[in-house]
Amino acid sequence: MHHHEIYFLASRFSLRWFTTTIEEALCGHATLASSHVLFNEIGNTNDEIYFETLSGELIVQKSTTQDGVVSMNFPQFTEMYDIELSNKQSFGTKFPALENPRHFVELANEIGPYKKLTYAPTLQELIMVLDSKMTRKDFIEINPSIDKLLEIQPINGNGERSAIILTLAPENPTKQGFVDSHGKPYDYASRYITPWSGVDEDPATGSSQCTLAPFWAQMLNKNGPFYAYQGYPTRGAEFYLELLPEKRMNITGKAFTFMKGTIQL
Repeated sequence: MHHHEIYFLASRFSLRWFTTTIEEALCGHATLASSHVLFNEIGNTNDEIYFETLSGELIVQKSTTQDGVVSMNFPQFTEMYDIELSNKQSFGTKFPALENPRHFVELANEIGPYKKLTYAPTLQELIMVLDSKMTRKDFIEINPSIDKLLEIQPINGNGERSAIILTLAPENPTKQGFVDSHGKPYDYASRYITPWSGVDEDPATGSSQCTLAPFWAQMLNKNGPFYAYQGYPTRGAEFYLELLPEKRMNITGKAFTFMKGTIQL
């Protein structure tokens, strides 16, 4: 069997993700892109494909009604710890170079005012909940000093991922500008600051929704579905999220091909 026939017929693949500095444990948009290429460029004949990854088995299902739309079955990351200055618990090396909650607070204070701090150890994410009355314009214009963040928490050299998630659930999405191009309101918004992974800020982070969707489900006392927005100064992303039993979830999105080329190695 020729190689192109394997990609045309196979339903199970191995998948790994890399930034310029580290290997990622999970990456949503690269999974979406890989699925899109298999389904639409190579013409894989299956309606469902399986990826073996560092985060376990991921299942991607092709929409039978909408071109380019796929649903990715990902894990929910529900382990989280609220952070208080009075909390003496050490988080060890789960978030590199941060030995106690005071370091989390120092990082958060560098970015600006917040209402709540939570740490999610699975992907080493510090969640900063911002004012629910904040406008989309003000949210996008937050401009943290990457140099200061790296001064507070240097890159540890062990290839470990860390990130700060800025997030809020807008009190009045329409009034605050948290709506899509059709005027549909978002349930919550986020930004993903991650210089420790080699990218100052990621414009579209599907894996962060594995933490954010269960986080906001608890905060809003609502089990979804959620329509989420990821902000970025020049672009962003939209996610349709459905929480499933057994700590799984569906992330639905749309991809399209914008460039084709050949790489010689």
